[in-house]
Parts: sequence; C-alpha cells; structure tokens
Amino acid sequence: YLRIGASSLGLRPADGGEHRYYGVGLEHFAVFVSDREEVDQAYRRCLELGANVHHPPDADNDIPDYWAMFVFDPDGIRIEIFSWRRPES
Repeated sequence: YLRIGASSLGLRPADGGEHRYYGVGLEHFAVFVSDREEVDQAYRRCLELGANVHHPPDADNDIPDYWAMFVFDPDGIRIEIFSWRRPES
C-alpha cells in the first residue's frame, strides 16, 4: 500500500499472476521528485539492483523542463519517476 495523507493505493498481483503492459488496468504509476538529480539517482539505483529499465532519464520533446525515467516493477507495472519545473505564470 502507498499512503499519501488520507488516501491509499493498494496493488496486488493480477488474476493469473501476470500483468500485461497496456492491458486493462493501470498503465503506469508516476512519482514526482524535486529535481533532475533525484531522477538520475533513482536510475542509478535501478541499474545497481538490476531492474528492468524501460527508458533511461531523458527530456520530453513536448513539455519543457520535464525530465523522466521509466522502469518496470517485478510484476511488470511501469513506474515513471519525473521532475518538472513548471513555467512561471
């Protein structure tokens, strides 16, 4: 379970024991971090652990100052770790 304030998200293995990427259900889960260096640190930790990295840290072509990486968890759910310095309004 992931708890944020009064909210929580529970994840369990899919029926049949397999999650299918882009199948019905959760496509990916995104986690915001403070800056690009935290994204890069998460990437390095994933490599050290031998995680299945889907995309290394990279800039988004459509969103300025958006920096993200993607990794699959052991059940096959894609996790995005990103930072984004939103433009001043």
